[in-house]
Amino acid sequence: MKLITPLLFATLLSGCVSATVDVDSVCSSKEVSFPGVPIIVSALAGERTASVASNSDMSGTIGKVADIATVTISSVHLNMESSSDLSFLHHVKVTIHSTKHVENELVLSDADFSGLNLPVSVDQDKLLLLLKDGPATVVFTGTGNIPTEATATKTSLCIGISAHADKSLSDISK
Repeated sequence: MKLITPLLFATLLSGCVSATVDVDSVCSSKEVSFPGVPIIVSALAGERTASVASNSDMSGTIGKVADIATVTISSVHLNMESSSDLSFLHHVKVTIHSTKHVENELVLSDADFSGLNLPVSVDQDKLLLLLKDGPATVVFTGTGNIPTEATATKTSLCIGISAHADKSLSDISK
């Protein structure tokens, strides 16, 4: 009986525990507004390009999870929320770069504007590395006519992350 107890205990300690956790979304948002101009001014000015930048730091949230598990991005969403008519927009490009390393820019979206949910085309592994590195700057660049009515819009970058960890019971008991 004395031999069975240590063997049972050793077997339990060598067992593995596996866990996966999904975080639906970690978001960074910015609200922007533009004054309207008379129709004649908009028509005379023609198509213009304007950019709005917002700073984001998701590294703390990602880092805490990455300390105990392997983190992957499960989803990326770019959204614009507005009660204003955004039909003056023709094209939207969204980029992100590390605040420390501006040259390492990634294009998140670059498409004709067709709605408030923008299509995303980015290498998720590169995006994760960029977000883990520290503060980042997200730049929404819109091309279109100058709006003829006051416009308020909220831009958001949201990512879903998945974390997976395999730990032995001996690791947990330490």
